[in-house]
Amino acid sequence: MEKEKTITRSPLSTGALVLGATAIALGTQVVTGLTTAFAEEAEPGADITETPVGAETPAGPEAGEAVQISPAATEQIAETSLRVAAQAASPVGTDDLYMCFFFKARLCTNCGACVDACRKYNNTPEDKPARRKLEMYTLASGEEVPITTSCMHCENPSCVSVCPAGAIEKRLDGIVALHVQRCIGCKYCYSACPFGVPQYNEESMDKCDFCIGNGVEPGTKPRCAQACPTKALEAGRLRDLHTRLIDDVKTYQQLESSTGAQFYLA
Repeated sequence: MEKEKTITRSPLSTGALVLGATAIALGTQVVTGLTTAFAEEAEPGADITETPVGAETPAGPEAGEAVQISPAATEQIAETSLRVAAQAASPVGTDDLYMCFFFKARLCTNCGACVDACRKYNNTPEDKPARRKLEMYTLASGEEVPITTSCMHCENPSCVSVCPAGAIEKRLDGIVALHVQRCIGCKYCYSACPFGVPQYNEESMDKCDFCIGNGVEPGTKPRCAQACPTKALEAGRLRDLHTRLIDDVKTYQQLESSTGAQFYLA
């Protein structure tokens, strides 16, 4: 597959980033070799009886006999089966159920509506940085384009792994959420984030949560994407965005990072 030209973004607070991933051609990836395994662990303190070598082991269920499965195992199997089925049916990656941002730079007019909506609905004071920011970036061709960014809701978020208080969580839908009441303000997350995303107020760290904290239903568009007048900024599950935008966008790139940023540029 032919690679796109490297696109260099302007430095953030923790250093320059390069967008140089191979463009993903729509409809070309094939998902194969899907295997799922399930296991239940013993409860802490439970008695574990070893069977002596040569001793008779309990017989398994007779043919046609019903097998009892715990409710927890049933729920896990059902959830995983749905995820595997969705992955197999999708032409994009295995994490295509994660929420992500999709940005079409050619449509952005630098109006700032996304930042204004973010500030308004998250009640961010004017003297504090908004969760979303709009910056100018220089392409390899020398052309400058505006790009709007916030938390990248990374596949492997470094902020989650370094937080000593367990205040940051990677949800099953891919959203990296903050538990404000647990935050101790140590700023380890800021130091670990390759994008310099975390901000701080008098109460705790503050960052984008896909607007689930201000009334937006998980899985739907956050306020910034709702406010974009040209639809340059899109948000949702990658699988859904891929399907909906396939006629308009032939190739797109994932922001290159060690943490697997869920931000795609067309």
